[in-house]
Amino acid sequence: VTQSVAVQLETTVLEVGPVYSVAFTHQWSNMTYSVEAKLLPNKKGVEALCPPGMFSVSSNEGLYDVHLVIDSSSRSKNHQTLTVGSTESDLDSSAKSESTSSFVPIERK
Repeated sequence: VTQSVAVQLETTVLEVGPVYSVAFTHQWSNMTYSVEAKLLPNKKGVEALCPPGMFSVSSNEGLYDVHLVIDSSSRSKNHQTLTVGSTESDLDSSAKSESTSSFVPIERK
C-alpha cells in the first residue's frame, strides 16, 4: 500500500494569487510529475503531496529534482532532490529530501 508523502518547499515570501505547483523530474528518465501546491500560511513556501505514480513501479525509483513552478510557466532556478526507493532496492527505503539550496522565486516579467 502506497502512503501519501508530503513535501514542503521553503522559499522567500511568495505572493498570494499565482497558482503554485511542484514538479518532480526523475534524473535518469526525465519523466516529470507535476502536482498542485498549497501556499503555506506564512507565505514562505508551499506544501504538496507527491504523486502516487512516483511510487507505483520500481522503474520510478531513483533521484528526483524538485522544482517550484509558478502559474505553469516559471520554474525555480534552485531545486531540492528527493530519493525514492523500495525495501527491495539499494536505495533508501523511504522518501527523503535533501536540500541543495534554498528556494528563491524567479522574477516574473
